[in-house]
Amino acid sequence: MLSASSPTSPSTSALIGALVVEPDPRHRIHAVQALSQAGFSLRATDRFDVARRWIAEKPPAVLVTALKLGEYNGLHLVLRARVASPATAALVTSTDLTVDFSRDIFEAGAAYVLLPVSAQDLVACALRMLFRGSPSERVEPPFERRVAERRNQGTGHLPDRRMAERRREFGGLLRPLHLG
Repeated sequence: MLSASSPTSPSTSALIGALVVEPDPRHRIHAVQALSQAGFSLRATDRFDVARRWIAEKPPAVLVTALKLGEYNGLHLVLRARVASPATAALVTSTDLTVDFSRDIFEAGAAYVLLPVSAQDLVACALRMLFRGSPSERVEPPFERRVAERRNQGTGHLPDRRMAERRREFGGLLRPLHLG
């Protein structure tokens, strides 16, 4: 079990609580670091029963849970969190591409996150889930795409945004033409 809060932004971390439930220590540490750097107040565990108790005591604003929790299923935690607080933003993670629970995950009102995931995408997914318009709105990858990333993908479509002024003064570049 681990409990952490962000030392850099205490006012934000006091407002938004997150619970990470992940049996794999590497993925748990990665999620805790990503969310704590983003300013969330965190609790983390690798055990279903501990997470269930914490949800009953104080439902988190954001729940990040592994799909497989030993003999239990992370979807059970999502449903418990939804009963305790319908506004809970839930993310269900998995490393297994062969098992497809995506329909069940989306029906539970959660986002499906395939591991490994970058810290930036994990935080973007959590924030999109937290601030989405309606509980039925699906949040799917890519969770965050910046303009520079879209340019590198070669889609050919760029928004009409000027990064710098397009017109330039050519007065110094033009020289008188001598015909002679």
